[in-house]
Amino acid sequence: MTYATASTTDRPSLVDGVTNANLAATILRVSLGILFLAHAGLKLFVFTPAGTVGYFASLGLPGPLAYLVIAAELFGGIALILGAYTRWVSLALVPILP
Repeated sequence: MTYATASTTDRPSLVDGVTNANLAATILRVSLGILFLAHAGLKLFVFTPAGTVGYFASLGLPGPLAYLVIAAELFGGIALILGAYTRWVSLALVPILP
């Protein structure tokens, strides 16, 4: 049985000096950070913190947990966009994924 060997041809990168994998990871990281900021903004400006607390209470969750969720989405989104401690921040944000 013979196997065809794939030749390793280097694809041109979209940005000089940056690999496509690094560029893809950056795009995904920034888009996820924007998503978290959008959810924090929704809870702050549309539903208001008091409304979010009431919603959490109606679900049977502790009301003050809403403030922690808003803070985590806000600061976690900023950290993801800036690229600061991305692995730890993303791991911390897993329990409150939107």
